[in-house]
Amino acid sequence: MHFFEFSSAGIRVVFRGESFCLTSKMLADFEYRYVGRVSERTLQSMLVVSQNVSALIAHAKRVGRQAVFATTTFCYDNAYMQEMGWSKELTDKLRSFRSVLRKLSGLECVWALERNGKNARLHEQEVWSGFLELGLVEQAKWKVEGIGRCKVKEGFDPFYLNKEMGKRVGCRGNGGRHFGAMGQFAGKCGVRDFVLDSPMAECRRLAWAERPERAVDGWEPHCETWERARRLFDLWLAGKLSLGAEYDKYRETMQGFEGRRVGDAYEDGDGDTEFAVDNLDADGGGGTDVEAGEAA
Repeated sequence: MHFFEFSSAGIRVVFRGESFCLTSKMLADFEYRYVGRVSERTLQSMLVVSQNVSALIAHAKRVGRQAVFATTTFCYDNAYMQEMGWSKELTDKLRSFRSVLRKLSGLECVWALERNGKNARLHEQEVWSGFLELGLVEQAKWKVEGIGRCKVKEGFDPFYLNKEMGKRVGCRGNGGRHFGAMGQFAGKCGVRDFVLDSPMAECRRLAWAERPERAVDGWEPHCETWERARRLFDLWLAGKLSLGAEYDKYRETMQGFEGRRVGDAYEDGDGDTEFAVDNLDADGGGGTDVEAGEAA
C-alpha cells in the first residue's frame, strides 16, 4: 500500500494496489489542478485514470515502445450525434472499436469517454502502449460501423484524460462506463484501489449515521443527507464543531474553502460545473483540434 495526502483540502489517500506510479511532482501538480475544484468522487476517478496512464507509459518504455494519445470520433452528422447523446449504441461501438484494435495491435490502452464542448459529440480519448499503424486502424474501422477519425499523436499531458471527468460528471448514471483500461500491465488499478478520507467524508458519515433517526418510515432522500453533511462541514470549518484531532488539524489550511466548493460526494445539476480545463487545453492533449464531424 502507498499513503499520501492533499493537505490543502485535508484529503488522505491510501492506494491499495501495486506499483504506484504517480511521483511526488505529479501529485503536487494533481493537487494544484484539481483539489478543491472537484468533488472527492471525481478526484477518486481522476486518480485511477492518472495512475493507469502513468503505469501504461512506464510499461511501454519497459518493452521498448512509446505510448501515444489517440482520439476516436464518429462519422455521423451533428444532429444525429446530439440526438443519440450518451446512448448505449454509441458507447458499444466505441467499446467494440477499441477491443478490435487491441486484438489487432496487441497493445494495451487506457480510455475515457468525452463529449465535445462545442456540439456535444460523444467521442473517446485513449492512451495506447505503442504506435497504432494506419492499416490496423482501418481494419478496425471496417469491422465497426460508424467510426470516423482516429487521430494519433506522440507527446501528451498524462493528466489529459481527466478533463471530461471534471467537466460533465453530471452524466453519470446513464448505465455506461465512462473510463477504463484494457490489457494487463504493472500498476493497472480500479476505483477500489484508491481510498479517500477527509473532514468532508467524516461529515458525510456523521450525517448518514443520523439518517435513520430523522427519516420518515426509515427513509430519507439522499440529497437531504448530503445537505446536512454540508451544514456540518460549514460548522466545522467555522470552528463550531470538532471532528477529532485527526481531522481538526486541517481546519487552518482549509479556511479559504466553502462547504459547497469542497469534496462533497453529492453532485447536483451538471456536477462539478466550476471545474475549468483551460490549463489542460493549453497543454494540448490531441482532442480539441479534431474535426469530429468528418469521416476519416
